[in-house]
Amino acid sequence: MNGNLGESLLLLAPVLITFVGAMGIMMVEAIVRPPDKGIFRILSLLLVGVSALATVGLMPMVTPAVEAFSGMVRMDQYGLSFQLITLLAGFFSLLISHEYLEQLGVRIGEYYALVLFGVCGMQLMSISSDLMMVFLSLEVMSISMYVLCAIKRADSKSVESGFKYFILGAFASGIMLYGIAFIFGATGSTNFTAISHALASGQENTLLLVG
Repeated sequence: MNGNLGESLLLLAPVLITFVGAMGIMMVEAIVRPPDKGIFRILSLLLVGVSALATVGLMPMVTPAVEAFSGMVRMDQYGLSFQLITLLAGFFSLLISHEYLEQLGVRIGEYYALVLFGVCGMQLMSISSDLMMVFLSLEVMSISMYVLCAIKRADSKSVESGFKYFILGAFASGIMLYGIAFIFGATGSTNFTAISHALASGQENTLLLVG
């Protein structure tokens, strides 16, 4: 299943549902701007539910584990279980946050898209089998969190928290990429399987240890 794009996309269906849904909500909010933002909560909850059903539907297909996108992601029961946990957390966050946002006076539909993007990043991280895919999924999640921290734009503390989180995340991303570069230099790969083989070989490598 490594080389078949259609089968790879099928395995990634739960993540794609969340991602496309988040994009759709963002576009509708930007173009239509419905006055009642509650419709976005209902739509977001439905999307999370459909993604969870797709995840459950994939479980019989990944026994034994299956790789997709040339080994960038690895689908197994363990990873899909974490996807379900992520979706459950996202579901309850969306369920209880609407009234809280009303109390804060934050009435923007992008909130729901950002939560879905964060969930999408965590879904992707749970099935990543390559350091570059881990980095990509971490950034998708982190950027959503930066914006969510600063979502109350009229509050200086909210904006400050988002800015500080962004600076901290930028430094952390740089250090992480630096470590990935060391590991790639030592093993010639960013794939978890190749890295584990390099570690199992028992050969001492300074670059690998530093990374």
